[in-house]
Amino acid sequence: MELSPPDRFIPIAEETKMILFIGEFVLEQACRDISKWKKNGVCDGRVAVNVSGIQIEHSDFAGTLKKCLHKYNVEPSMLEIEVTESTVMKNPEQWISILEEIKRIGVTISVDDFGTGYSSLSYLRRLPVDTLKIDISFVQDLPFEKDACAIANAIISMANSLGLTTLAEGVETQEQRDYLKKIGCIQTQGFLLSRPMTYSATCDWLTNIKTIR
Repeated sequence: MELSPPDRFIPIAEETKMILFIGEFVLEQACRDISKWKKNGVCDGRVAVNVSGIQIEHSDFAGTLKKCLHKYNVEPSMLEIEVTESTVMKNPEQWISILEEIKRIGVTISVDDFGTGYSSLSYLRRLPVDTLKIDISFVQDLPFEKDACAIANAIISMANSLGLTTLAEGVETQEQRDYLKKIGCIQTQGFLLSRPMTYSATCDWLTNIKTIR
């Protein structure tokens, strides 16, 4: 069976509102996995879940989140909720209120695909978020493309000024990772670190990482 990438099926799921069921399933699965990993001593870190704006706007997301955390006895600090910059910027005032409610639960909040949604700095400083995830389009040409370096530097500098952390998406080479670390972005994700894995493969990977450390 051919796998369908998210950018193909997510828009359809959002249009048909199937994303409400998919999103709830993903959230519950994440909490279930966190609980297992914690119980087995495999991972005590944080798991990020990308959430659709429609899922949050058209459901009692905060209530569902609380129930999932309680059901699987997961500490809120072990879960990170990701929302895209473009989603938030459609109605910043509304999303400030929405994210404040989610933030009160105790989870971490990150802005995904940052740099693609034309954020207003006046709104950005008011958003109750913790992390800016630098979009892959600004990472893929590092460290050799001058403009890409300038943009990455600017985002990291701005995040530091606002007391936010940064994470770079789509890191595929050691040169990219080294450059990002040099300019202050320690957290990275991408094929350099790992490709998508099954649950059992993830358990093995986490165990190996913990052993190395």
